[in-house]
Amino acid sequence: MQKSFDLNVEAMSRAALIANYFDAVHLCEELTNGGDGKIEKIRQAFKISEGRAVIVSMLLTGRLCSKSQLHMALGSYETTDEKIITIYVSYLRDVFHGTGITIETIWGAGYKMSAPAIQKAKDILDGAAQYEPAVRIIPKVNYWTKADIAYLLKNYLQESRSVTAKKLGRSEGAITVKYNKIMRDQRERSQRTQRAA
Repeated sequence: MQKSFDLNVEAMSRAALIANYFDAVHLCEELTNGGDGKIEKIRQAFKISEGRAVIVSMLLTGRLCSKSQLHMALGSYETTDEKIITIYVSYLRDVFHGTGITIETIWGAGYKMSAPAIQKAKDILDGAAQYEPAVRIIPKVNYWTKADIAYLLKNYLQESRSVTAKKLGRSEGAITVKYNKIMRDQRERSQRTQRAA
């Protein structure tokens, strides 16, 4: 069983907390000061920043890494809040989308890469496999034609949002925001007209 870095201070004794801290520090130093250029190799292979490469290198160990542990490792590269780890992991998932490399969330414990994902990443790092990020379909730019607006106003309250969004090629959130903005603008326009009269 892999050791998790559980930094739940309330549940740990002082000695256990100190031991856990030194385990995490040792792993961070081992990964970042290994001298083999692992961080730089990851950074160049996946075209990511050094900080994100540190996170990937820690996940490539196969160990369950808590946010605290990843934040501690990131500390030598970037001074940030621990909440940034969630954002970086989300970004890394986008970078790895379609490559077979996945980062699993273990709720309440941290993040981990599965054995097949680690092997795929190592193949890419060793040159045995080519890193080919998936082509993402970029949604329409935030430009609404008159026809789009007319369709939205006619069908927003009659169809389900998902059907309307699909027909307009936009997300449900985007059509809701646009509909609310149009209605707000119409209310403000009518209020200005009433005040002017």
